[in-house]
Parts: sequence; C-alpha cells; structure tokens
Amino acid sequence: RAVDHLAALVGRTPLVEIHYRYNSQPRRIYAKYESMNMTGSVKDRMALHILRRAAEPYRTWYVLARYAGLRCCEIAGLDREHVTRENLLVVAGKGGTQDSLPTHAELWAVIAGLPPGPVARATDGGRATRQQVKNRGNRHLQHTLGHVGVTMHRFRHSFVTDVYQASDPFVAQRLARHASVATTQAYAAVASDAMRAAVAALPHVNLFAAGSAGTAAAAASPQ
Repeated sequence: RAVDHLAALVGRTPLVEIHYRYNSQPRRIYAKYESMNMTGSVKDRMALHILRRAAEPYRTWYVLARYAGLRCCEIAGLDREHVTRENLLVVAGKGGTQDSLPTHAELWAVIAGLPPGPVARATDGGRATRQQVKNRGNRHLQHTLGHVGVTMHRFRHSFVTDVYQASDPFVAQRLARHASVATTQAYAAVASDAMRAAVAALPHVNLFAAGSAGTAAAAASPQ
C-alpha cells in the first residue's frame, strides 16, 4: 500500500497471527510486529506526538537531538550560521571537540528560517547555557507535554539507535561522536558518504503538517 508520508505509518503497527495449542485445544493470539514500525522502535507514536505538539524553541532543540544526535551542550553552542543544507558544524562538542555532520532534511526544514545567532536563547535573549537547555527542554517534555520521566537524551538515544540499524557500528560511532581513543581509531576512516547515507535514512515525519505547533521562525524567541 502506498502512503504519502511515513508519518501515516505511525500507530499502524502490523499484527502477526500466532497459532498454538493450550490444554490440547487450538488457540490463536495476535502480536504487534514492533520491528515493522518506521524506525523499528516502540516509541514512534510518542516521538511523533512530541515533535508535532512541542512549542518553539523546544521543538527545534528536540529535532537537533533527534536528527543530529546533539547533546544539550552542543545545542547551546550552536549558531544558525553553523548549519547549511548539507552540513551541521558541531562547535561545542563534549570535551571541546568539533565535528561536521550531514544535515537531515527534517532538520534543515526547521533551521533554515531561523535568524543569525544562537539557536538556543536564554530568557534575556542571550545564549542559553547547557543547563538551561537541559532544564527547560526537559520541563517542557515532562510538564507541558505530559511525558513524565522522558528527557531530551531520549532523542539522542533514538538517533544513535537508528543510524546504527541503518548502517554499521563504525558509522554510528562517528555520528555519535563518542570521545574515546579506541573508538576514534576504529571509525576515523569512515567515508563521509556513508555518514550522509546513514543520516538520510532517518524517517521523515512531516513536522509542518496541519496542526503542528508554532513555526520554525519562532524558534529563536525566548520562552
């Protein structure tokens, strides 16, 4: 069956009919085939719910974590000028490292219309700190959207899981920017084309469909 967008598949996990015998009687049950979800995750519906309903600037922060695997410190250090249609420059990575990542189309759709300067701003209009991004982003997830116990790190975890499944451990390690000598030596030679293909394989969820909260242009407004 053809669908216009992958978001249409969320919440429509296929069922598998299982036949068995109990007390010598034939029985059958239906089980959800979770691996057939669009990302292979049982959390697809929750992620789509968050990205569709989140207010700005939080949705932009969540998209950066989901589609580039950015940590809170990396979101805090990101400027609009660091992102192009092709690449995203991580200028404040863990341990002060810098790196360049392929830009996913969903991420570019959110970032493209933002004004110059910090993507994450404090309430006074200046650059938000790592702790401010973490506290405000998590509070919006848990209290405003009602996802108790969910943190922004969930999006980064999903990013790493999906690129791992879409490529191989070495590409995933490079995209995740895990800072260890052993893993750096192992994945340093991964081709940029392989990294781009892994990011491109992440699902499109049509963030700007009717009913989405806010617009990308509002992402720079302090909350």
